[in-house]
Amino acid sequence: MEDPSPPEHAAQLFEYVDHAIGEGVELEQEELHAILEFDANEIAPLRSPVISYFILGSYRSPYRYRLRSAAHELKKIGAYTVILGDVKQLRTSRLPDEDIMFTLIAAFSSYIVAIYEKDSGGEAPELGEIDDPPFFEKAHVYVRDHDPNTDPDLELVVETLEDHFDSQFDDDERELRFTRRLAASDATVSREEVEAIVERRVKENEPPASYSWPHKNKFKKFDLHSRFHSWVDPDAVPDLVVETIPGP
Repeated sequence: MEDPSPPEHAAQLFEYVDHAIGEGVELEQEELHAILEFDANEIAPLRSPVISYFILGSYRSPYRYRLRSAAHELKKIGAYTVILGDVKQLRTSRLPDEDIMFTLIAAFSSYIVAIYEKDSGGEAPELGEIDDPPFFEKAHVYVRDHDPNTDPDLELVVETLEDHFDSQFDDDERELRFTRRLAASDATVSREEVEAIVERRVKENEPPASYSWPHKNKFKKFDLHSRFHSWVDPDAVPDLVVETIPGP
């Protein structure tokens, strides 16, 4: 097996590998080869002058649709995007390959876009990675159905959704509760907008999201730095990302 030549940035590359696996691990020749090959195939485009985005979230259906839709919109403005589930996998028998791939892509991307819809799955530990250096300063989070602050529009939609997914209410009761809630709310969103979002979410069987207190705690940190963004309408996520993330 012929090893690829060490790149000029090899020292920096393996600093990030150490960050992923812990210092003091002596890499075997096949492991070095695999990492350098992954770097040549997947990391090289991230070192170009083009703005790049590492898009995180759930890679399972239907959630991955949101990731790919956001990537599509970012590509339209001239950006390079990476979704971890789509890259050519690093494969070794001994090392934590996913940690190495995540760390290298996050390190060399310009920005990180993290889309959250639930508190389970692989996106949970990823949140623990991006809320600290060296990745925190480049990360923005986009969270479904939650805001650390009081948002009348979001509260109105989420509470109405909760009624529609609560079997104790019939359609007449849901309509009455919605009308009363709308009259008492400071929300600026219209009745028609709420009804459209709720109808779409019910049709797709997407109940209100819930998050554990560790998630909510980490979301507060992003909110303090104006890099927390809430959403309730899945169709609006791609535009929200383009409008709020630094770009080309």
